[in-house]
Amino acid sequence: STPATLSPVKEPQFAEPEALTGNPWYLSRSDDEWVIQLLAVTESEIAAGFMAEHNEVVTQQFTVLRNGRTWFVVTTDAYESLASAKQAKAVLPEALRKGQPFFKRMSKIKQEITQSLGN
Repeated sequence: STPATLSPVKEPQFAEPEALTGNPWYLSRSDDEWVIQLLAVTESEIAAGFMAEHNEVVTQQFTVLRNGRTWFVVTTDAYESLASAKQAKAVLPEALRKGQPFFKRMSKIKQEITQSLGN
């Protein structure tokens, strides 16, 4: 009889970018994409509450260490261009526009995360 052949163990597949959250989500994105930064705070509960309150806007959060403090930064989902991000900002709910959101290029966020990891 022929010995049974074992199937090779499959390497774990990387999650699709849509399945990622937090810093890995940002690091998986294209450098040329843009987000709208909505909030930066040093208390995770405030960031979580903000995201829950404004769940009509797709949001993401990254964490960085600045001057010895952890910052929780909330942004919109990614846009393929600055023009797309500008269109999205124009239709943000008034409560979010009052917070003076601003545009941030994905390459800049990746740089902040990477530098933070080196601390």
